[in-house]
Amino acid sequence: MDIIILGGGIIGLTIANLLAENADLQIALIEQRAPQTTWNEYEYDLRCSAITRTSQQVFMHLGVWQEIIQQRVGVYEKIVVWEQPHKARMDFNAAAIAQPNLGHIVENRVIARSLYTKLLQTANVRIINSAITEIESSTEFNRVYIDDYYLDCKLLIGADGRNSWLRNKLNIPTYAWGHEHSAIVAVVKTQLPHSNTAWQRFMSTGPIAFLPLDHANLCSIVWASSNDNVAHLMQLTPAEFSERLAKDFNFMLGCVVLHGARANFPVSMLHASKYTQGRNVLIGDAVHALHPLAGQGLNLGIVDALGLAEIIKEARMQHKDIGDFAVLRKYERARKAYNMGMLALITGLQSLFAMEHISTLRNQSLQMLNSFNWCKNKMMRFALGV
Repeated sequence: MDIIILGGGIIGLTIANLLAENADLQIALIEQRAPQTTWNEYEYDLRCSAITRTSQQVFMHLGVWQEIIQQRVGVYEKIVVWEQPHKARMDFNAAAIAQPNLGHIVENRVIARSLYTKLLQTANVRIINSAITEIESSTEFNRVYIDDYYLDCKLLIGADGRNSWLRNKLNIPTYAWGHEHSAIVAVVKTQLPHSNTAWQRFMSTGPIAFLPLDHANLCSIVWASSNDNVAHLMQLTPAEFSERLAKDFNFMLGCVVLHGARANFPVSMLHASKYTQGRNVLIGDAVHALHPLAGQGLNLGIVDALGLAEIIKEARMQHKDIGDFAVLRKYERARKAYNMGMLALITGLQSLFAMEHISTLRNQSLQMLNSFNWCKNKMMRFALGV
């Protein structure tokens, strides 16, 4: 094998499809469980992602975007952000930057199925539904043990998520913070239509986001708060939870009703001290994990995949060893500064809105910023990735 990819989530599937375009590359993707390919059409995936224009273009390039948008996909043309009711707020509108929308809200399983289906049709990719038990590294190759056999490869890519087995195996130091917070995800039915708008309220305890789904009165919600408060909210009955959610959201979309189950997950942020070691490289949540407040985690991982795929392609054209440190270091330099900047920005915003004693100053600043259209337009283009 030339390349082995550990992790068959969206990021692993994306990098596999991008690399498979090099027909002479032999690739293996290892994931214990294949992605879900069938589900009840009346049930929504609790895990939804805001897909930026850059990620959309990657999926278009791979030929899977058309299939994705034929499924249930929400579109947001506006973003409304506020802190306190009847105070200042910020409004972002796609029309102001001559864009049809600001992004799409897509169920994660829809993206994964489309990428997986395409990969099944690719001759130079072998999908292995198992787990790595051990790796041995040398200057010439990596040996990856799977059950009772092994594979050798020139490069091992870790796309195995926040709790990366590969990162831990390599003893790569990781800086993590924000362990005192968690988030709840659910789908809710709203009394008022979402109007193709992504709504987000900031509170000292954490943000609440309502993301528009394909139905005018259905939203995917992400509610971040302290671990204790999240544990309490998870214990509430569906009716109690819905009432509390609508109240904390200032009834911006009227009353809400929980539509199905709810789940919670940790939202601590992390960043690995290095992206590559030996013939191993990390991408996506294996190397950086973001708070969901900005909805950029998956998109950062997709750009990681795109950047690494381009560097590998360039190295092969120049007849270089794709597992060489100089090649992989180029990927790290290209992505590390940007990812660290995004982590710093989100950490700063989270801390800023947690300071109750400066709420008046925050609202004044928000009101002032909302009047600077040039600045807002720059922010929208940055968030879109255009």
